[in-house]
Amino acid sequence: MAKLIGEFLLDLERHHRFDQYRKDPEKAMEEAGLSEHQRKVLLSNDLHRIRDEIHKEYRDAKVIVVPLFQMNVTVGGTSED
Repeated sequence: MAKLIGEFLLDLERHHRFDQYRKDPEKAMEEAGLSEHQRKVLLSNDLHRIRDEIHKEYRDAKVIVVPLFQMNVTVGGTSED
């Protein structure tokens, strides 16, 4: 199964890979196994589009997307939180 956008963004933070992503986002996304569609969504830098896509991946999650140093960072949790 392909990695979800939300998982990818969390992995960037958890594994300190923001610099790698900033230097070569295409390579970082390809190595993570993101689909072409997911890559286009992230590269759009459209926070609403990214939020909507993450919401599709995590139907029951509350999703907040905020810009951070020209990066998109996502914080989400289940509706039970």
